[in-house]
Formats: sequence, structure tokens, C-alpha cells
Amino acid sequence: MNLVEHLRRSWGFFLFFGFGFIFGGIDPWGAIRAEGASDIERGIFIGAGIVLAALGLYGWALAKRQSQ
Repeated sequence: MNLVEHLRRSWGFFLFFGFGFIFGGIDPWGAIRAEGASDIERGIFIGAGIVLAALGLYGWALAKRQSQ
């Protein structure tokens, strides 16, 4: 199975973890900062979340296009 087929079949997984990483990096309750995480580490979380969410949206678009 190639990457495009994998994205088309499991786009929800990528969206779930992508938005989870973004929300975790934003850290609204200060839990990560209380553990001593720097702004760079939080930025890496947010960046990884954006990439995962973008892959999930791309997979969703592929699945929607194929179902039509």
C-alpha cells in the first residue's frame, strides 16, 4: 500500500493526532510549561500537528473525491 492509499483510508487518525498535537503545543492550561518545556519544544509540537492535520485533510479530500 502506498502513502496516498494509506492517507485515503486512515485520514481520521491523522486529523485526530494532528489537532491533538496542535492543542497540546498551544498548552491552554500550562501543563507543558509547568514541566519545563521551552517555546521551541512547544513550536515543534505545533508544527508536527500542522503537518499531521494537513495530511489528514488531504486524505479526507482523496476519500471524498473517490466516493463521488
